[in-house]
Amino acid sequence: MDNVAFFLNTVDDLRSRLAAADQYSLIRAAALLRQLFLDGRTLIHAVNSDRIERIQLSFTVIPLWEPPPGIVPSWSSTNVYPVGYSKQSGLWKTFDSDRFLSVKCLSYGTNSFSIKQVIIYCANVKGGIHVGKPDGIQKVMVTLDELARIDGLEASLDAIRGIGAAVLAAIEPLVERLLAIKKKEADGSPS
Repeated sequence: MDNVAFFLNTVDDLRSRLAAADQYSLIRAAALLRQLFLDGRTLIHAVNSDRIERIQLSFTVIPLWEPPPGIVPSWSSTNVYPVGYSKQSGLWKTFDSDRFLSVKCLSYGTNSFSIKQVIIYCANVKGGIHVGKPDGIQKVMVTLDELARIDGLEASLDAIRGIGAAVLAAIEPLVERLLAIKKKEADGSPS
């Protein structure tokens, strides 16, 4: 299977996992997000540079609310995907891939967690890729997940749901371009 087919199948799998929205599916979605953005030569990089003119991906998200100085909420979460908020609200921010991964989406006490940290935690500790022992900041995420539920999901898995939605929206132009290239190739036209 070539990189493009593997990427497109991964995106389809991610869509299915996010639509199911159960605990197992969201843990597996974290593994797919890790494949797309974090593992070695990522799938995003492989397909966005090998065969096509590079598409600049833009991730539109709502970063974690920053409380006023001196106020430390016990925990907080934000669905990074801005569903239900207009662009005029001023809450939307747009980032490239690297900055997107550093956006904070969860906090517990004085600790806040980036999108990258949540993906790694769910993929590497909760079982998306393998079940691992939490270390350092991941132990704080374990405590947060024990305490906080959003729509019946642990806080980290609810975050994965929003992260996945933001990713699918951001990569749609790339998916469309790759599907058009595959269609041309199947029709025998030069790409």
